[in-house]
Amino acid sequence: MKNPEKTLEVKYPKVEVIWQDTFSIPGWHMIDDLDREELIIYSIGYLIEEGAENALIVQSLSTAEEKVGDALSIPRKMIRKIRKLK
Repeated sequence: MKNPEKTLEVKYPKVEVIWQDTFSIPGWHMIDDLDREELIIYSIGYLIEEGAENALIVQSLSTAEEKVGDALSIPRKMIRKIRKLK
């Protein structure tokens, strides 16, 4: 019996994107009690598109005609670094 799994030819680079995220603090607070630290995020995925306004990465690729899963669009202004992975 043949192996039913298709071999996926990956044409998108695997990357780590280091970026600054936003966050919210629900409720009422004293101004001096608000957290002002940066929230730095490390996301790993396949780089589908890197444009002037944003970078689009996905977590999963499928053998089913360009189907992808768990997409994340990160605004260019929030990106600190994009590093290609092996």
